[in-house]
Amino acid sequence: MKIIKILVLDANKKVKPVTNKKGQTVTNDIEEKKENYQHEEEMKQAIKNEKAKYRYRITLIKYWGIHSVKNMRKIANSIYSKFEDWIILSIKAENEALNQLTNILKSHIEKEKKVKYELELDTFDILINMDVQNYIELPVTYRIIFIIYIIFTF
Repeated sequence: MKIIKILVLDANKKVKPVTNKKGQTVTNDIEEKKENYQHEEEMKQAIKNEKAKYRYRITLIKYWGIHSVKNMRKIANSIYSKFEDWIILSIKAENEALNQLTNILKSHIEKEKKVKYELELDTFDILINMDVQNYIELPVTYRIIFIIYIIFTF
């Protein structure tokens, strides 16, 4: 029976001859065998193809994301400009309401009259609340009696 050993490669990739039981070298009978699988090249090519597909998909996602962000930015800019216009208009309306309220109070001060009903400043409007009175007016007869009482007591 003949024992055949495979050649062993060292770090320098030199072939070392292997001997059989009798001490004879068997390098004559053995062909160098490179470990090359049958489908190794196909597998490498398939991996390259998959990497290319992956890179393509990633770039598609990247450009889709950039496009989406640009669209959102355009929409946000238009909304911000509308907000700006709305803020300017609301400030003008609030200032007009404040001017009206100050005119009402100014006229009461100039006429030396009390403000009978509650004045409310809503966001853009002035509300005169007739349900709430700041003071109660006595009827005329009670006023006369009250004045007479004050005169005769002092």
